[in-house]
Amino acid sequence: MDTPKDQTLELDLRVRAQFLRNLFSRLTIILRIHSEGYILILYEQVDEVYIKLRSSIESILETEGLETLANAYPKDVIPTTLHSLGEDIDVYWDSLKGVLINYTGQIIEFCVSVGADNSNIDSAIKSILTSYDEFIESFEKEKKQSESKWLQRSEAAGKQFQKQFDQKLGTKTNTDEFVNATRLSELRATKSKTYDLTRLTELCDELNKTIANECYMAVAMLVRAILDHVPPIFACKYFAEVANNYNGGSKSFKQSMTNLESSSRKIADAHLHTQIRSKEILPNKTQVNFSNDLDVLLAEIVRLLK
Repeated sequence: MDTPKDQTLELDLRVRAQFLRNLFSRLTIILRIHSEGYILILYEQVDEVYIKLRSSIESILETEGLETLANAYPKDVIPTTLHSLGEDIDVYWDSLKGVLINYTGQIIEFCVSVGADNSNIDSAIKSILTSYDEFIESFEKEKKQSESKWLQRSEAAGKQFQKQFDQKLGTKTNTDEFVNATRLSELRATKSKTYDLTRLTELCDELNKTIANECYMAVAMLVRAILDHVPPIFACKYFAEVANNYNGGSKSFKQSMTNLESSSRKIADAHLHTQIRSKEILPNKTQVNFSNDLDVLLAEIVRLLK
């Protein structure tokens, strides 16, 4: 990833307002990429670019004519560095998103009031913004690749563990299901022209294997992986949107989705992001058992796609 060059420009009010709008949108994108996904990865280079972006935004806000936006700037809420977000990143991001959206709206409103748009942006500023865009694209691609490798390793480790366990017992342990066998068969039989359900059925199959072998941390992580995997089926980008905005299900469906989003995700986050401590307590079957709510979700997917 090539780091964007830092440049200081003498700008008039409209250009500064539009430049601020563009920089803040890129700051928001970096925060989103860093905060979302299966795993937390801390890149020193990304943090350096984030700090540079934040510093540029605050420098522009100190200039004459932008006092309204400077006073509204949520400096105490926006993290000083990506590293400062810590292990509770998902919880922090949920609340931070609203702040970023609100302030973005204020910037847009200000730009409209002074007649600022991208036509005010000259080639020098466009070059700076392009360098940020190229960096962000590279960062997002690299994180997706890392997440893909992590999932592949997790799947391979689960299969290897199951193989060794079965060899030791001389049989397979299928007595304890997390995903109902009939529901899993319905998923496998569902044919969609839009979505390939191969990964979803494999995640469900691995859930059954991990619950049968009492791998409860893996159960929590796999449930979260499913929640992150299926939103496009409901025309949503994030599972929080499924829980809050999907209108195709019943009231009980919404309650089950809210439980998955608010409870199962936080439990999975605790096992994914908690660093080593002097004392630990491991999860049990009761803590990670969201099988009923998950079945409601899978049933709705079958209904939508069949």
